[in-house]
Amino acid sequence: MATLNSRYTFEHFIIGASNDLAAASAMAVAAQPGTAYNPFFLHGGTGLGKTHLMQAVAHDLIAQRPGTEVLYQSADEFVRDCVEAIAIGELDRFREAYDRADALLIDDVHAIAARPDVQAEFAAVFRALVGRGVQVMLTSDRPPAHVGADAALARSFALGRVAVVTGPSWEHRLAILEALRESRFAAEPAATALAPQ
Repeated sequence: MATLNSRYTFEHFIIGASNDLAAASAMAVAAQPGTAYNPFFLHGGTGLGKTHLMQAVAHDLIAQRPGTEVLYQSADEFVRDCVEAIAIGELDRFREAYDRADALLIDDVHAIAARPDVQAEFAAVFRALVGRGVQVMLTSDRPPAHVGADAALARSFALGRVAVVTGPSWEHRLAILEALRESRFAAEPAATALAPQ
């Protein structure tokens, strides 16, 4: 599992018109995993908060449901692990690790499409988990139909909720910068006044 950033929580996510549906959907997924929107597919450009929202879901699932097995990783990590499992003949062990998940969160899922063998393994994992009501959340820089997956898998990605994050307005950018400034200021130790000598 990839490491979660402690600041990537809902409390630190600044909501505006460019991401309000995505944020509300992510909160619903965290509150009702496997039932609210499954799968949940979040797409948009780089640096717009997709990973932040995905990790916020992971943080909430872990905090609200102790013992929950949340698998959060990048698609590149999935590809690397799958290729290694294929090479050493341990696909069964690879599949078992995903089969135990209570939630699967894959960042940048479009990276899986480059390898048909990996895509087939991912499709099997994806369908098995969603079929059992296990929450799956995916992010990409493009919508489901354009991730490069085979048509059936791409359609499956869109069966739950698809949300997009777009560039923030000027006011929203200012709110983000202000929140960042405040959080950095709060994290800095207070300056100690020196007594005159």
